[in-house]
Amino acid sequence: NLSNGTSDAEAYSVSAMPNGESVYIAGYIFDPNTLLRTGILWEKNQVAAELGENSVAYSVSLKDDKAYVAGSKDNKARLWSYENGTVTPYILSINDNNNGFINSVFANEDAIYLAGLDLVNNKSKAVVWKRSGTTTTPTVLNTSDYYHEAKSVYVSGEDVYVCGYELINQQNKYNSKLWKNGELLLDLNSEGITNARALSVFVKE
Repeated sequence: NLSNGTSDAEAYSVSAMPNGESVYIAGYIFDPNTLLRTGILWEKNQVAAELGENSVAYSVSLKDDKAYVAGSKDNKARLWSYENGTVTPYILSINDNNNGFINSVFANEDAIYLAGLDLVNNKSKAVVWKRSGTTTTPTVLNTSDYYHEAKSVYVSGEDVYVCGYELINQQNKYNSKLWKNGELLLDLNSEGITNARALSVFVKE
């Protein structure tokens, strides 16, 4: 078990080193006294890091000896790096007034890629972030005012794939989408697949 059995907890994502020696899990524990969630990074079944009150960890990806954890804290899109017991936080919201969160993180040799949601001009936008070195570059994926959310990111070679969905308010229906390098690649609604949400993307090499 990942929790002590007295508090609600959820695990959202798992990532393992190729040799299987290190297995990291991202999620949260709910405190019934404060009614707040605390984002947690577990290493196997032990707490490796607590990410602070009013936080949640939705995704984890490993690169070299670091674990990259993505989620939100205080309603801001947030990335954390974890190495040898040390946690370093990064705020990714496009501006300080934004509410947002990260659903997915993908670490490769060149950069850290993240997919989620951020408020832009009070509109919920699907966003993909690229963090290379100390520079973070956000790309807004949709232009319409409908609610959009990016759920998953996968990098294959030089190509960055993101899937997610929009909520069409008038119809109260979801429309799944796939983006490649910031451009819409596939609109499943136009393919006859209606009221569906794309939650994960993977590219077969």
